Amino acid sequence: PDLGDGSRLGLPGSLRYRFAAQAEYVEHLNRLWEAAVRRRTVRFVYRSMGSDAEARERRVDPYGLYMDRGAWYVVGYCHMREQIRSFRVSRIVSEVELADPSGEGPDFSRPSDFKLADYARILPWEFEEGAEYVAMVRFSPKMAWLVERDLGQIYRFRHQEDGGGVLEVTVHNEDAFLSWVLSFAEDAEVLSPPELRDKVKERLIRILDRLGEDASA
Repeated sequence: PDLGDGSRLGLPGSLRYRFAAQAEYVEHLNRLWEAAVRRRTVRFVYRSMGSDAEARERRVDPYGLYMDRGAWYVVGYCHMREQIRSFRVSRIVSEVELADPSGEGPDFSRPSDFKLADYARILPWEFEEGAEYVAMVRFSPKMAWLVERDLGQIYRFRHQEDGGGVLEVTVHNEDAFLSWVLSFAEDAEVLSPPELRDKVKERLIRILDRLGEDASA
């Protein structure tokens, strides 16, 4: 079946063969696959990234499914966020059910410009979790070229005279974004928003405290 932009998902039988040891996971994929083909709105409880993330029920119009680095994702219109979002199937913690079991469908139409390939590369901080905001991060000359190469086509990147650069990033998942920024150590500095700068400092203090405890143990 065609799931947008000519992209195709294997038949349910092939999914059962590939994921025979994960019955619940396979069932999620089968139901999402069928709902995408029939254009039926589904509902499920989803746990976002982050250790303290709250599991919430979502209503989603599934536009298509794709695999990235061994994990399956469903992309579709999230009724709660009122935006197209990607959801990692392994984070679904309930059954996948039709939002309107008594209806016959179809419940929705895919946007005419929807292309599944546009969503096949989703960065960790773009996954559904919290409210959306824009962050500004400055990178040192040592790392700026690498960030521009990898993300300059996705986000706005401004060069600075010293060879560094500033990346303007749209964030949905703050926990994942903080982890990414901290991975650059002294080569990345959050410029805004101020609340995010404070959270970076808090994390660094916790890391240093933990290192101190390990050293004295």
